[in-house]
Amino acid sequence: DVKFSYSLYGDPAVASARSNYVENMIHTNGKFDVNKAITVVNDTTIIFHFTHKYPQRLFHLNLSPIPKHIYRNADRATLRSNPANEDPVGGGPYYVAKWIRQQEITLASNERCKLPAPGVLENVVARVITEPTTRLTELKKGTVDLMWPVYPEDVDELQRDYPDIRLETLPPRGYEYIGWANIDFDQYRESNGKKIVPHKLFGDKRVRQALTYAIDRYSIMKAKLKEYGEIAVSDISPIFRWALNNELKPYPYNPDYAQELLSKAGWSDTDGDGILDKNGVKFEFTLHYNAGNKRREYACTVAQENLKQVGIKVKIEAVDPVVFFDKIGNKELDAFMAGFSVGLAIDPTDRWGDIHNPFNNTGFSHPRVDELINLALHSDSNAEAAPFWKDLQFILHQEQPCTFMYWIKDIVGVNRRLKNTNINVLGPLDRMWEWRIGDPQGYATY
Repeated sequence: DVKFSYSLYGDPAVASARSNYVENMIHTNGKFDVNKAITVVNDTTIIFHFTHKYPQRLFHLNLSPIPKHIYRNADRATLRSNPANEDPVGGGPYYVAKWIRQQEITLASNERCKLPAPGVLENVVARVITEPTTRLTELKKGTVDLMWPVYPEDVDELQRDYPDIRLETLPPRGYEYIGWANIDFDQYRESNGKKIVPHKLFGDKRVRQALTYAIDRYSIMKAKLKEYGEIAVSDISPIFRWALNNELKPYPYNPDYAQELLSKAGWSDTDGDGILDKNGVKFEFTLHYNAGNKRREYACTVAQENLKQVGIKVKIEAVDPVVFFDKIGNKELDAFMAGFSVGLAIDPTDRWGDIHNPFNNTGFSHPRVDELINLALHSDSNAEAAPFWKDLQFILHQEQPCTFMYWIKDIVGVNRRLKNTNINVLGPLDRMWEWRIGDPQGYATY
């Protein structure tokens, strides 16, 4: 199953977002050669063959296995829509007992699991509750045992009035950003990705810099995240201290300098209507966010007012979350506020590498960035890779392919009756097969 899975991940027909995980394994004639790259010794031993040493090798062995007996004859080009996807199969501590799309997933303990062990709890139910107030109410009532994120404005009430709920904070692995279409997405899509031309509003890096200077990110962060946020400089997480370029400072809120940059880029108010224009084009656009996300709604509202002060007209539009993320992935939104969660190893290939990459939602492209990512990923150690990651951050800081808003230290709410949680940099669900239910007042240490 593992070898078969990697043959799928490395097959261009599948177009996996994780195809870069196999690029440093053995290839033949420029194509991933699964038979040379992976040797199955026996039922418990498998050998991966890499072309060189590099720090992420163990992380690149962490892709989920796919059952060969189910997908052996599947059409690889249409794998995402294969009917078998509706009935997932696995060998872990839990299996999917029931799945109601967009509502809930019921996991049942898998008594056949040997690695590591069957789940202690008979069932774990994951519910989809999109409305934040409803989520919080369920946590307060005790009908939900674990919920995240808890919003910072709710922390004081929970700590004061709900002693059966404890709060834990996750290290910052997720950030929010406002994405700007660096290229003309309409022409990109109409040409099937062949025509790459700068966007009429956001194609100039001076404009993107101006947008970041014009938005008061700090006031947004303090209002909505309080001490649970950190202004972002790039998308290299603060958890990777060894790789951070500490010489870079966040762009300050400076609307006067933003106007100066916009002027240098050729934007001015020629007709006196309060909106900048250039070559007959008004600087106005729609800023989208996923409906129901109150923090992003607030941030977009502040950004709208900030940008108005420098002569930019912004309309705000909330989009159904499923539609919203589909549109971002298809490069259909010119301006949007979204977020991204980074992995436990630095690898921004899918975001800043090839312009056609699935998570390159802004259409950003820079030849030196591609070189730096390649050099860093082919380094023998983190120490060797660090200078390349620092140079990458410098370029992103200059280019501003998006406005990096802030890193978020997500708050997790846990009912004290839920025991043996292990909330850490891996997330709230680490080792969830060890969870137990007990007396909420019977806790000792957490």
